[in-house]
Amino acid sequence: MIQVHELHKRYGETVALRGLSFGIGRGEILGLLGPNGAGKTTTLRILTGFMTPDAGRVEFEGRPLAELGRDLRRRTGYLPEANPLTPDLTVRGHLDFTGSLYGLAGARLREARERVVERCGLAGLDRRPARALSKGQRQRLGLAQALLHEPELLFLDEPTAGLDPLLVSDLRDLIRGFGGERTVVLSTHVLSEVEAVCNRVLILDRGRAVAEGSLEELGRSLDGGRRLELRARFPDGPPDWAQAPGVREATPRGEAGDRWLLSVDDDPEAPAVLAAWVQERGGRLYELQPGRAGLEEIFLRVVRGEVGP
Repeated sequence: MIQVHELHKRYGETVALRGLSFGIGRGEILGLLGPNGAGKTTTLRILTGFMTPDAGRVEFEGRPLAELGRDLRRRTGYLPEANPLTPDLTVRGHLDFTGSLYGLAGARLREARERVVERCGLAGLDRRPARALSKGQRQRLGLAQALLHEPELLFLDEPTAGLDPLLVSDLRDLIRGFGGERTVVLSTHVLSEVEAVCNRVLILDRGRAVAEGSLEELGRSLDGGRRLELRARFPDGPPDWAQAPGVREATPRGEAGDRWLLSVDDDPEAPAVLAAWVQERGGRLYELQPGRAGLEEIFLRVVRGEVGP
């Protein structure tokens, strides 16, 4: 749906993007990650047409982004990190104003307003001014504005920042429900949020893409091998995993002392060989299944330069 080619952007002496390239498929929920100053917000501003790059290009379904004009705004929705609301304008006033910008009026506007009010949990708040809304309600209103015109492509910049756990869970459920229905780009510092709702991840660092793919693909790239989740009990306590065939590293999981995340050679026979080794040592094998590194480990190792391009 979107192809980004060699984007460069500089603010004075500060280089925000340096040759950034990636793609976004239709119906994907892409998690955009990176430390502060990695270029995430600059990338969103370019993709939404608010900013032009110094060099490079963005294509939307094969068409240059710069040529789309109003068609781009009609087909995209954007919730910025600092959600701009007018304090004395009501929830309904904000939605009516936003709808007018997209050419919605009369019955079409009423239907669109009712739809997003219900979907974003704003029922009963129509006449409440923005200054009287909680942080979570303001975020929901911003999301309702972004969804009002039924965009195909949705950009969310730190949508759950400052929300309590219950509201975070509700908002994640809402975003997860967009999968396949519309394309979503989610920029966040919350790694658990990406694990919960995204099917692909793009990690930026100093204006470059340093890792891209599904969580499973990124996990496998950490050591060039495979990850296995194993649960077993041994009569004499945990074994010396350094003696196990094909095992490169063993990381304990949980507090029971019977679970491990194993990094093993990329050999299709590795699980069978490992199971036989456990049984030879009198172990009782309960589980042996594919595993992967957590996103926190992936993120830290990629940003530290331990893996990646």
